[in-house]
Amino acid sequence: MNTLNRTDLVGRRKWQFLLGVWIDALGSGLFLPFSLLYFTNVAGLPLAAVGGVITISMLLSLPMTPLAGMLVDRVGARRVILISMALAALSCLGYLFVHTIPLLALTTLPGAIAGRLFWVALPTFIASISTEGKARDRWYGLVGVAQNAGNCIGGALAGLLVAFGGPTAYQVILYVDIASFLLAMACIWSLPVSEQAVSAYQPLNVPTGSGAIGQSCVTKRFWVFLSAALFLCFA
Repeated sequence: MNTLNRTDLVGRRKWQFLLGVWIDALGSGLFLPFSLLYFTNVAGLPLAAVGGVITISMLLSLPMTPLAGMLVDRVGARRVILISMALAALSCLGYLFVHTIPLLALTTLPGAIAGRLFWVALPTFIASISTEGKARDRWYGLVGVAQNAGNCIGGALAGLLVAFGGPTAYQVILYVDIASFLLAMACIWSLPVSEQAVSAYQPLNVPTGSGAIGQSCVTKRFWVFLSAALFLCFA
């Protein structure tokens, strides 16, 4: 099988990638708008507790954003996308068994981490399969359209299911959401794209002199800014 790296996917492979993105967004659009209703109406949990647990999970997942960038550099963007989808599917599978607050906390955290990983890795993956200039702009545009269409269609379908299906509709939505992550994983995994981890490249030349001092100052400012942002989030 031919491999492509930093070039445009053509033909059915382009639509295979966009289909994977669309399916992933469809599943998210199905469940996310109705997740609170699922946990209160099906799992029987109090609304205030559910909101608190989800908020805490989102806050705890914040440090994964810079770590996700490092992971993308080491193992490749596509693998991180696949890991994020697997975590999201595992999280949604756990929702089927949630009836207590501790179990809710245990299952929502992987889903929150999956979101951080996905949104860091996806733009990098798009850049790795597209050439510079207008071709890359088209890719970002097409992916944005696919995601918006998936979210809108998923939300509309979920609304119809909940309106006419009763409590059983929530579980149907959750099963479809899990299946969507697995189908999206299959689409992304089978793309003929090769990625090389940063560790496999030759080491970069380390700057010396005033350039090294300037680079060190930029790095320090970044970590100071990141530390301040995390402190404000958790304060």
